[in-house]
Amino acid sequence: MNLNINGRMLTGQKPIVVNDTTLVPIRTLTFLSDVYVNWEPATKAVTLTDRTAYQTVQVVAGQKTALVNQVPVVLNTPAHIQNGSVYVPLRFIGESLHAKVVWDQATKTVVIYPVDKAVTEAYRSSKLVDSRIAALKLVRVEMNERLFTTDEGHVTGYYFPTGKSNSFFIVNQGVVSYYEVRNDAAWKTWEATSGESTGKELIPGIIAGVDQEWGTRPTYKGTFSYFWDLWMQGQVSYGVIDSKGEMKELGIGNSKAGDTVIREIPQDNTKK
Repeated sequence: MNLNINGRMLTGQKPIVVNDTTLVPIRTLTFLSDVYVNWEPATKAVTLTDRTAYQTVQVVAGQKTALVNQVPVVLNTPAHIQNGSVYVPLRFIGESLHAKVVWDQATKTVVIYPVDKAVTEAYRSSKLVDSRIAALKLVRVEMNERLFTTDEGHVTGYYFPTGKSNSFFIVNQGVVSYYEVRNDAAWKTWEATSGESTGKELIPGIIAGVDQEWGTRPTYKGTFSYFWDLWMQGQVSYGVIDSKGEMKELGIGNSKAGDTVIREIPQDNTKK
């Protein structure tokens, strides 16, 4: 069994299963954003505090009653001490702190990440621009070791299929990453480094051929809206790509750090 926290795979933090409940070492929960973990050896109490959501959870090793914001809750399986390490029930802790806990069967991985309600609500907006902006703010879950190239690159490209916000490509420094939105996060399902074209472009307008490759290659070959972050110039360029990979720039504007790269494109303003 593997563990992924905040979208990244962790090594050396193996979960255990007790009475069909997954438990993890308390130190792994320090990887959760804005979560503070305190261990009291004298009382064997673990207190976790989400400093953003103002949630507090306390469990005591060997005891089946926990406290969530000082309210007693009965556990199926209590915290557990094994080989000098304290293990706590992952799903209970995660959901009590309003995090998402997902089991990825393909990789035998427990995945936990925080969920920003404002972002998820914006993602569900009927306005395509707002939904796309939110999609890029979701936690990005990566189940692979990232691929790298020696390409320095000075442009980051974002590509959305026409009318869609539930999947997108990011191209940066010669690496193409493809994400699909599910379970209130953007899950990377494919990644590749640019390579020589063997004829017809692999994904027209985005990547001609691949060198290294991980995951399931997307099959979508239609039209796109693109948004280029020209961060060295402080600008954003945007436009559309047809099914043959031909690009048409529709605008270019100034941008500063923290601005969204997403712009409204009249030819692509309806969420499908």
